Amino acid sequence: MARGKLRVRTFREGAFSALGHDLEFELETFEVEANEGSFRARLDLRKLEPRGALRAGVLDSGALSRAELAQIRHTAHEVVLETTRYPEARVQGRYELTAERVDVHAELELRGRNEPLAFAGTRTGGVIRARVELVPSRFGIQPYRAFLGALRLQDRVEIELEVEAPP
Repeated sequence: MARGKLRVRTFREGAFSALGHDLEFELETFEVEANEGSFRARLDLRKLEPRGALRAGVLDSGALSRAELAQIRHTAHEVVLETTRYPEARVQGRYELTAERVDVHAELELRGRNEPLAFAGTRTGGVIRARVELVPSRFGIQPYRAFLGALRLQDRVEIELEVEAPP
């Protein structure tokens, strides 16, 4: 059993986008079962926590108050991801691992919908790192909107993933 963590970044758009923030969330740990080129992972989305706002693509963990972070967490869990109804995301598929690279072909289940997922990552020592871009609407997640739609999230999220490499 290997461990991993991930970061999720969301991006704002719209006429009032200056009033909002690009955000970073983190899932500090999840477990991956890997066996001879196949794997399965379960991610407890209820543990996904907002870390802060992004400024020019860099995390500024002090940019938001505790109250703002609590509101963002509530909106992410109750409105966007509906973690009460869909507490987990699941990924399963196959991987090819070399000394420096991993290629993944899998299926992601999120909010009760399954979509294919393919990406490549790098291997440095015992750690695999990858970036994946997802389109939330493919999983029935409509971009969050505020101010009558003048501030909204883009229909894309960036996921940065770190996983212990299988032996």
